[in-house]
Amino acid sequence: MRAKVLVLCKHRHHFLVGIKSRHYWLLVGSQPRFMLERVLCVGRPDEMTVNAKIAIDQWRTMEWLNPPSHYAVDQDGTLSVETRDKTDFWQGTFYGFHRDDGHVLGCPLPSTFTLSVDFDGDYRKLYDQAGLIVRSSATSWIKCGVEYTDGAKHLSVVVTNGSSDWSAIPIEPDGPVSIRITRLRGAYFIQFRLTDGSQWRMARLATLNSDAGTPIGGIMACSPTRAGFKAQFSNFSLTPPLIDDIH
Repeated sequence: MRAKVLVLCKHRHHFLVGIKSRHYWLLVGSQPRFMLERVLCVGRPDEMTVNAKIAIDQWRTMEWLNPPSHYAVDQDGTLSVETRDKTDFWQGTFYGFHRDDGHVLGCPLPSTFTLSVDFDGDYRKLYDQAGLIVRSSATSWIKCGVEYTDGAKHLSVVVTNGSSDWSAIPIEPDGPVSIRITRLRGAYFIQFRLTDGSQWRMARLATLNSDAGTPIGGIMACSPTRAGFKAQFSNFSLTPPLIDDIH
């Protein structure tokens, strides 16, 4: 059983290697020869699907910033994360504290892209959060996803250009959320959807004042008021921009 493989582009020392899975190309990290050998030899006896095998290998090529207390990848390729105590990304605004110890599993980003993931979590305590992040430095980043505040889940976006801002939209019902960040024409376009196959909705259009160096992008989880928040991530992808216009 073989997967369809395409090398999308080369970025510094990383190859963006796409493998067709339904309607998108999955990113397979920075060791293409190793990765392609693994993918092209997939089959029984472990009874994993090709997509699950790709996802498992994909997570392994990414690197942790602030590793969590526990993480694991199950047989269908879903990544589970359990947070350390009082972790967060925030810079100054209103609350006065500066935190840069949230958990990120990420990879280097090209100049334009769409980054997306499906995720869920056991949101129970104030500020429990999970989603995506694009990060250039401790004071230049965007995180977006679901955050628990005022006793409910909110679609949350924080943009940090030196200091952090915060926007939040109450969402229902419970269950997985899909979120994506597209970088195009120097801007970041953030979209979400609540159920598989539903229409993508706009959450934010933003910029980062500093994109110095090579930014990283990936999944993010934090729990500013406790330890042990659990989140699950699946269908992570990094592709060329999936949109070319914004209305």
